[in-house]
Amino acid sequence: MSFENLNKLKGEIYGCSICGQCVQGPVDPFRPNVVFTDYMPNRTCPMREKYRLLTYSGAGMNTIARGVIEGDLEITDELVDAIYKCVLCGHCETSCGEVFNFLRTVVGKDIGHGVKVPEVVRAFRADLVKAGVGPTDNFKKVAAAIEKGHNRFARLQSDRTKWVPEGMQIPSKGKLLFYVGCVASFKNKENAQSFAKILNKAGVEFAILGDEEWCCGGPQLLNAGLVKQFEDQVKHNVEAIRASGATEVVTTCADCYKSFKIDYPTVVGDLGFTVLHSSELLARLLEEKKITLSKEYLETVTFHDPCQLSRIAKITEQPRTVIGSIPGINLVEMEGNKDYTVCCGHYPQELPETTIQAGTERIKEAQATGATTLVTACSFCKWSFSAAARKLGSDIKVLDLTELVAESMGL
Repeated sequence: MSFENLNKLKGEIYGCSICGQCVQGPVDPFRPNVVFTDYMPNRTCPMREKYRLLTYSGAGMNTIARGVIEGDLEITDELVDAIYKCVLCGHCETSCGEVFNFLRTVVGKDIGHGVKVPEVVRAFRADLVKAGVGPTDNFKKVAAAIEKGHNRFARLQSDRTKWVPEGMQIPSKGKLLFYVGCVASFKNKENAQSFAKILNKAGVEFAILGDEEWCCGGPQLLNAGLVKQFEDQVKHNVEAIRASGATEVVTTCADCYKSFKIDYPTVVGDLGFTVLHSSELLARLLEEKKITLSKEYLETVTFHDPCQLSRIAKITEQPRTVIGSIPGINLVEMEGNKDYTVCCGHYPQELPETTIQAGTERIKEAQATGATTLVTACSFCKWSFSAAARKLGSDIKVLDLTELVAESMGL
């Protein structure tokens, strides 16, 4: 079997010394300290927490990759299943990077970076798909749904606009385009409705693609190794957005944002438009005084940083700026935030057991802060936390940032 994609990443794979940093957490146990200003949580890897074996960790993924490249491991169903257990949250890479941060502080120069495990896993999966042994069943089901209906729920494309608030007419062409995403279109419709109402109240003209909007494909296809199917989604969406005349595209979902901002250009080059996350646009509208947050929210709130938004795209301050602008609010931080956020589980359909475990642990961490409201800025995070809160019987409110802002605007 050929491992064309994995072989391109030999430098990453062989750079892993299996030190356990990605499994156990920070190099300095007395955190926080004068060297590291961010607080690293004790939990770093959702699949490691679920399965409690080194196999299911960043170090484990690299070890397996090295084994197959060197011919020491055969491709078995068990091995394929293990490779598809990773949620690609990137915490292992961040944890690994702490070693280099520490050494950089000590020696005064850059001597390396954290092993890019998510890239290794994606490459591994692409090779498994090419060999006809991947993806695993749940990933196949979601991919089939996208193939059938261009969304992860296999719903009719004509239903994509059923979230639009009553009486609101949204054009299909405009300079600002709201890319809604599958989850906000079909499942968490309140996310899309809140954001549309905010933009409407601010006097911001915007468009949507309607049934021409296809799944972004990032978490569902690219992360599953289904590269060709992902590229088809990319080309369609980019062509549709260009045809709309948009110069800016905004999305409320962190996964959609990461896909457009980071992954799409690798397929089509220059997009021809800029990509914004809703938190960036909300912060801009506040600064321009186009929206006013006047209604008090007299509760303690904690913000969960989505992995793709904070750890990958490095957007951490804009959501906090927006939340902090709401009168009466008490914003508190959870253990594990910003670059060191703890993943929600990421895959409610593909990896339901891992996701519900990760989600319930995060709900407990939110409750430990004394918060009565957990706010996030990603469709998948809200999906995960809402399910986890129900399972725990928790009365903590789970809101998207757009919902919180709409409430403070009295919408």
